[in-house]
Amino acid sequence: AEAVRSEYSRFLRDPQIAVRILDRTKRPEAVMNGAVRNPHRFQLRREARLNELLILAGGITDVSGGEISVFRPAGSSCEVNDDGRAGPSKVSRTINIKISELLKGAPDANPEILSGDVISVIPAWPVFVIGGVNNPLQLALRSELTLSRAIASAGGVTKEGVAGNVTIFRRVDGRSEVIEADLTKIESGSSADIQLKAFDIVDVAQKERPKRQFAPVIESEIIGAAAGQQLPLRIIE
Repeated sequence: AEAVRSEYSRFLRDPQIAVRILDRTKRPEAVMNGAVRNPHRFQLRREARLNELLILAGGITDVSGGEISVFRPAGSSCEVNDDGRAGPSKVSRTINIKISELLKGAPDANPEILSGDVISVIPAWPVFVIGGVNNPLQLALRSELTLSRAIASAGGVTKEGVAGNVTIFRRVDGRSEVIEADLTKIESGSSADIQLKAFDIVDVAQKERPKRQFAPVIESEIIGAAAGQQLPLRIIE
């Protein structure tokens, strides 16, 4: 404190400095990132379970893919090993949890979180709906997302939109694929609804505008904290 006070005295008049040691253990922090509202670091001083830390991180966002991954590095925490003795974990392991099981209250879906754990709420891959729709948007791809449902989620076709002229731009094995669709035939039942895949771009044609020939470049929304960004720290005690 005296050393800090001496340095600040060069700029401030009679500064008062107090130094408080928060932790002497060098215990690694647990990290929560991915599809949560407020990615965080946690310093655990008592038992804490997954559901509590999810609440402290602001909850799960709408873009989650339905799964949570807990990575536990070797040696980062003390637990009971295969030989029955307590000590640092000898091997790294990953615990995969379904959010639906956590919401049901399944005990195995709500593990105790240990120091050093990295908790990732896995985001769903995106699908984009653009062109002649009322609310162009990025959707989270979940099971059974079809073309008609995606367009309905984007507010439906506008007055200028052409429901009979829909293009899906898709990447397959590093190459571009173009799929033409007719929403009016899908709605009437005369044509099968198309199952969408990750990173599909659905483009509804618009009247008096040239048809798009190539897939546009769209930047996906960033999920969680940027790489290298220092997350806020919360002490659990």
